[in-house]
Formats: sequence, structure tokens, C-alpha cells
Amino acid sequence: MDYGDGRRIEWTYSAGGAKLRKTVYESYNMTYFKDYVGGFVYRKNIDEDTKLDFITTSEGRIKTRTDGSFYNIYDLKDHLGNVRVSYIESTSGVAEVVQEDHYYPFGMRLSGLNTANDDNKFL
Repeated sequence: MDYGDGRRIEWTYSAGGAKLRKTVYESYNMTYFKDYVGGFVYRKNIDEDTKLDFITTSEGRIKTRTDGSFYNIYDLKDHLGNVRVSYIESTSGVAEVVQEDHYYPFGMRLSGLNTANDDNKFL
């Protein structure tokens, strides 16, 4: 997708249709790319090493903190499989909601009602 002002996004797919890479350009320069390897997503910023961004699981995702440690984000789904609530277990042992999604009957997300501290693209 080319925005015409030096910004563009390129996607690379396998012959079977699986997403392999997303590359983002700003001011005609690559800023970062993401590699998709099975359920693992790696991110490489232009001035940093490649790091594991997150791992998708059947219960949600496993994300990495800035210190390199991992934490789980759990997804609650409705009867159609749409993610309605994503939450983490806080240090006090209480569930903390990080994203909440509401949908129209035809599947589009409702604007204004959704909350996202951690924007999950795998809904």
C-alpha cells in the first residue's frame, strides 16, 4: 500500500497464502519489519536487533517486556470466536483488562466503545 508521500507498507505472502513479512517505510526509508513464522512474530526496527514481539496461542498471546521477560495476555471470545476481552494477570493476582471489543451484528467493530491499552490485531 503506497500513501504517496514516502510512506508505504509491503506484505510478503507464501504461495499458500500465509503472511511471511510486513515492511513499513516512512520518508522512503524502511523503519521496521515484522516476520511471521508460524505463531511467532519477530520485529526488527532499523536501529535495533530482531526481537521476538509475541507468540500466538489458542488462549491469547505471549508478549515480551522491554527487559526480555514474558507475560500472558488471555482472550475471552464470544460464540462466533470474536475476541471480546483481553486481560493479563496483574502482580496482585487480579485480572486487568487491556482490551475490550464490541461488534456490529455484521462483524465490524463499534467505534467509541472499544478500549485498547494493547492493540490486538488478531481478533
